[in-house]
Amino acid sequence: VDHSATIPILSHVLIAARGEAAISVTGSNLDQEITATCAAEGAASLDGVAVPAKILTDIVRNSPDGMNISVLGIKRGNAWSDIEIRSGRSRARIPVLPASDFPSLDKGDLPHALSLNAATFAKALKTVSFAAETNQQRFAYCGVHLDPVEDGLAVVASDGNRLAKRVIPLIEFDQEISGTPAITIPNAAIPSIIRMLDKQEDVTLGISDDKIRVEAGGMVLISKLLEGTFLPYKKLAISQTGVTV
Repeated sequence: VDHSATIPILSHVLIAARGEAAISVTGSNLDQEITATCAAEGAASLDGVAVPAKILTDIVRNSPDGMNISVLGIKRGNAWSDIEIRSGRSRARIPVLPASDFPSLDKGDLPHALSLNAATFAKALKTVSFAAETNQQRFAYCGVHLDPVEDGLAVVASDGNRLAKRVIPLIEFDQEISGTPAITIPNAAIPSIIRMLDKQEDVTLGISDDKIRVEAGGMVLISKLLEGTFLPYKKLAISQTGVTV
């Protein structure tokens, strides 16, 4: 969430019911979107609503440890105008925006799916991301490249001077990876992906030509992919003592 966003809805998070006993909280900056799910009693009665992220975060952070948080919707006509958050003796009333105003990158299933160990994927991203380009004039290199190769999935980053590469073996995947397109995940999404994979067992990747969907535990990250052609790393000669792992 960009708290200084000039588009008001982007400084909000979307809270919505997920069945009878869970809610989802979603943040977006139009390029990346993250959704987390948590248990909640009476969730089915919650209509989707967009809440100012910074105010909500401060309230939750300052609530007593172990104390339940209650959310009461306040309607003006047929639409929610405010929510009241209760925690112990504290009460806070927050104005909200309609859920229909909130942008969404999640447009259903993506055509290619891969599943593997979360720690393996996170380690590969950590290993190579230091070499990624940061100069936006060379935007096609400003990320981590995933490329299905003969012996697995190559995870590559390069700024033209440095090249870091790690190959995740085919045995790590639950599906065939042939036919999966080569993609480049933007730098901005890499730290969030690594954080969400911490202490998770498995991760599922949904991939299309322009988006990636990373799902682990109760969290989902969707990111737009970088356009353009990535560095032709296969043509570069790397010595036996080079950075290939």
